[in-house]
Amino acid sequence: MAGDRSIMIEAFRRVLSDDAMATLDALVPTRPWREAIPSSFWLQPSVMATADPSARHDLHDRLVEILGVDAAGATMDHLPPVPWRVLRAHGMDRRLHV
Repeated sequence: MAGDRSIMIEAFRRVLSDDAMATLDALVPTRPWREAIPSSFWLQPSVMATADPSARHDLHDRLVEILGVDAAGATMDHLPPVPWRVLRAHGMDRRLHV
């Protein structure tokens, strides 16, 4: 079930140390980016120019290998398709955490 953060966290728990899990849990958004950030944000040319679909696809493929399909999908649902610096510049990073 894509988008379920608990699936993602449990899958990572199998492959990460406790310290790494604490860091991951603190950094990974609590809300899927599609729900948290208005669609109008993604349509801005300056934002669209920073997206790298190829890199995102490669990340997804690697996550499938490590975590499985469901956890990879949930992870990708929580990781925005643009660099964090772009989200921070527009104040959108705060919308991903509740």
